[in-house]
Amino acid sequence: MSLDQFQVLKAGIESQPALRNEFELAFAALASKHHPSERAERFVFGGICEWLLAITAWKAGVRALPAGHGQNGFDLMQFRDAMQGLWSLKSSASRVLSGSINLRNNASSTSKGTGAVYDKPTIFMGPYLPGITYVDFKVATSMAAAIVYDKDAAKLKTKAVLDYAIAHPDLVIPVKLSAVKTASEVDANLKIVAKILESGTYPLLKPTVELLQDYTLEIKYLRKQHDEGIISDENFQKKLLEMELK
Repeated sequence: MSLDQFQVLKAGIESQPALRNEFELAFAALASKHHPSERAERFVFGGICEWLLAITAWKAGVRALPAGHGQNGFDLMQFRDAMQGLWSLKSSASRVLSGSINLRNNASSTSKGTGAVYDKPTIFMGPYLPGITYVDFKVATSMAAAIVYDKDAAKLKTKAVLDYAIAHPDLVIPVKLSAVKTASEVDANLKIVAKILESGTYPLLKPTVELLQDYTLEIKYLRKQHDEGIISDENFQKKLLEMELK
């Protein structure tokens, strides 16, 4: 069923250039704001990629939801786990091959034991690939054999996924993904909080979050000057104290 649904997704995207274009633009926009190079954004990035794929899948003819799908509708009793019955998604913001992909983190997995086999049909997507790539580890035995199991996770080299995508174009939906991080000196966690508190419904907290954003920018600037020897230890401490008096 998961391969059939992937083929529906593939046909739906390839037959609708506007849909493919919107998917590419949305991925780039979301990745720029929630780039996983920021520790605080890593789980956010994975989650928004699931939703983006699900929304695109609906327009392509596949009724899918993150954490829940049903071929003939939605099974609310299985809402939390059913998406995994269709596809597991492994998304990346990298455009170059680097290291491995964690297929399963053993610490958070319900599959106990470091040797538990990973065999879920999996979709891989990211700038390092020629498109959205489907792998069924029960069929692709060479890929299954390439999985490394250790005490922390089940891992697969990114190069193995790329090589598989190139060798199996029928299992790839050609899209061009990009993920360029938006330049910002504000702490990632503070940015997440600020998005909420600056919405206009927090009159007491909003001015403070704005002040702290200004502080973090100024502190980073002063620290950079101090590290480069432009200002002395004494002047660095003095300027920090002046900030506290505001």
